[in-house]
Amino acid sequence: MRALPPGDWVRIGWGDAVFYVEQGPISGRLPDGARAFFRPGGNPSVVMLDPDPVDPALSPETERATLALSPEGFAALRARVAASLRLDDGGRAVVSAQRDGDEAVFYASGETFWVGHLCNHWTAEVLNAGGLPMPMVRSLTSGAVMRAARQAEQSAAELDLGVAGD
Repeated sequence: MRALPPGDWVRIGWGDAVFYVEQGPISGRLPDGARAFFRPGGNPSVVMLDPDPVDPALSPETERATLALSPEGFAALRARVAASLRLDDGGRAVVSAQRDGDEAVFYASGETFWVGHLCNHWTAEVLNAGGLPMPMVRSLTSGAVMRAARQAEQSAAELDLGVAGD
């Protein structure tokens, strides 16, 4: 199995080891989605790392938030992602899956996916580890996580304006 190809930008995600990796029509994946969602604590998960050659700043503003982290915050965020990985006896991340025609690499995670710990919860935990205030209890939807990220982005912009205006 290949390692992650080099690139300037990397998309990071987490999800159920089967449902998240599969890309078939959603209609054929609904039973597996229900299993992933409702079977508490028993679903293996994966961390996805997907190289992206396109600067995220080129994405529409409605689809992104730009967040600045301190070096300590970035180190903590990185450590939280790393803590999600299952390691082999040599301390290396275990590649779980890859898709044909896709550069994404899915690494086995030691965490489990279920309704009490969804991808949005994981994302909020990672961002919170980086020092960004996240609605941990209300992070059920991607919209809630994005609203919190945009609030953090706005707060940082207001602080920058206050500092620049002094």
